[in-house]
Parts: sequence; C-alpha cells; structure tokens
Amino acid sequence: KLKFTEPKLHIYRGILIAFSTHLGFYTLTKLPIATTTVLFFTAPIFATVLSIYINKEKVGYRRWFAVIIGFLGVIIILQPGFNGFYFAMITALFSSFLFAVALAYSRRIVLADGVVSTYLSSVLITFLISIPIAYSLLESSYFGSIPMHILALIILLATTSFLRGIGDMQAYRYGEAAILAPFTYLRLILVGIVGYFLWGEIPNFVTLLGAFVIIGSAIYIGHRETKHKNKV
Repeated sequence: KLKFTEPKLHIYRGILIAFSTHLGFYTLTKLPIATTTVLFFTAPIFATVLSIYINKEKVGYRRWFAVIIGFLGVIIILQPGFNGFYFAMITALFSSFLFAVALAYSRRIVLADGVVSTYLSSVLITFLISIPIAYSLLESSYFGSIPMHILALIILLATTSFLRGIGDMQAYRYGEAAILAPFTYLRLILVGIVGYFLWGEIPNFVTLLGAFVIIGSAIYIGHRETKHKNKV
C-alpha cells in the first residue's frame, strides 16, 4: 500500500538523491570507474556523522575512530592537489554526502510510509528533476535520431537500477547490514573487472590502498551499528 504521510521529507529526500545521482554521473565521465566507486563508498561514513544530528543517535568512540580512519582513506585517494581530477573527486564526495543525508532521513520515512513508497517517491522526483537537465541535450535533436544502441543502454540502465533498488530493499529487509556489507563491497571487484575489459583501466596502488582503508572503516561502522541495535 502506497502512502505519503511525510510529503516534505519525501520531496527533500528525493531532491537529495536526484542531485547525488547527477553528480555521480558527472564524476563517472571524469574519473576511472574504480576510483569513482571507492569514493562513493564514503556514504556510510558520512551517514554515521549525520545520524547524530538528524536521528539523534549516539555514536561511540569506536565508531568515531572508524570514521576518522575512513576519512584518512579519502585523503590517501585525493592526494590533495589542484589538477583536473581533483574537482571530479570533490564531486564524487559531494555526491556521497548528499546520498548520506538522504540515507539518514530514509529510516524516518520508511518507518512512516514503508520501503515501496520511499523508493517510488525518490525515483519520481529524480525523473522530474532530470527533465530540465536533459532538455538542453534533447532540444537539439529529435528523439528518433538517437542511436539505437544508446537507447538500448538507457533502457538497460533503467532496468538494472530498478532491479538493484528492489534487491537492496529485500536484502536489508531480511538481512543485517553488517552481514550484507561484504557483499556490497564486492561491487568494487566487479566494477574493476568491467573497467579493465571495457576501458583498459587498472586501479593504481594509491586507489587500492585508499579503498582498503575506506571499505574496512565502513564495514566496521556497520558492524558496530548492528551490535548497538542488538543491545537496545
């Protein structure tokens, strides 16, 4: 059953996810796909900090330590400088930050209206926000002039995104976050394989080291959060 008892929160969360998505797509056009994926994994780290202010959660010193370690991993990957890649890395982090804010609000919305309503509202708002962004690109060409293989890729992207969203909801409905986290981070391996075969991308040592630190931190945060919930 669809219900929207928190319409303002649905809209706010949808806007956050929409801009997070578009920043993510921009980053993918500028950075190697493996580096982009690693930086997206900072979302749980941001979410831990934001949960203090949004959900009034208590974060113990162990999770704070994991957050600090996670941000050290970010610094390792960023190697602070001002070259062309640096701006794209910032957009990746900002995309993760916006998604983390949306994630922090998700719990409140899901408790009020359920997972299906929460998911559908974000998809609809993202679609509406995408229209003016895409209009400038579609304005100069007729829809029929778009190559068939591009249309096929768009349909494939939409379908897999939908299935991923449903899969995530079902997984977190029946499984604990700490148990599911390692499977989530298998994405990096799959993305690395795809990046190698499609674009010849090979993650460098700095990216792999940063990935190890960030993912280790995020897994520990998920473990501590699950342990804390079981005590309550």
